[in-house]
Amino acid sequence: MAWALHSIASMNVQVWQVMVPGALALALVVLSILAAARRVGLVGPTATGLALWLAATFALARWGFFQRFDVLPPRVMVAATVAIATGVTVMRRAAVRRPIDDTTLAVIAALQVFRVPVEVALHALYVRGAIPVQMTWSGRNVDVFVGLSAPLVAYAFHRARIGRRALALWHVASFAALVNIVATAALSFPGPMRHFREGVSAALVATAPFVWLPTLLVPFAAVSHVVSLRALLRGTEQTASVVVAPPLPRAARG
Repeated sequence: MAWALHSIASMNVQVWQVMVPGALALALVVLSILAAARRVGLVGPTATGLALWLAATFALARWGFFQRFDVLPPRVMVAATVAIATGVTVMRRAAVRRPIDDTTLAVIAALQVFRVPVEVALHALYVRGAIPVQMTWSGRNVDVFVGLSAPLVAYAFHRARIGRRALALWHVASFAALVNIVATAALSFPGPMRHFREGVSAALVATAPFVWLPTLLVPFAAVSHVVSLRALLRGTEQTASVVVAPPLPRAARG
């Protein structure tokens, strides 16, 4: 932790402007993952796997492993893909044990509020010249609107003010916003992929502790959207089959 504080202070960024919102987002995501694991009886393996993943990505980032941007695809993106694939696989198995209900869908939507403190931290880093403008709300990043709308959408769904299709559309739009910022960051990395060449690069996200943004926070958001959309679409199909199916004639009823 002391090394992380020194790393941020060396960028002339007020420590609290980055550490407080960053720690808040990280804590919310970690606690959410553990709560979901407890719901399906997998808290032990999940906690162990999560701790190992955080420690491994932090150590690799400190050793400079993720900073080889001349390798395609960038190593930090490979790590993010592994995290997303693992999360989706685990959640699919968990959904077999305990299907996702409407209350859980509302909670998953509300948890996207963690993206607000992430954007606050990113903006503080941009102001001090540590990351490029296109990765913030002053540029191409619209993720803050997902975070701000998350509790409102979750409440509206919980109170039946909006239906499953509306919630699914929100997840699609939110996932598109996530893809947008991931692509923007990738095109801001130093090396052959770089498209946005003005200002600093996005190399910061390959260093510790910022590596947890692409290797944990982004995968958490992506898996949340994928799992929710899968549950919503399956529920919509089941509902449609019930509504569309014509009533049986009396003779067929026996």
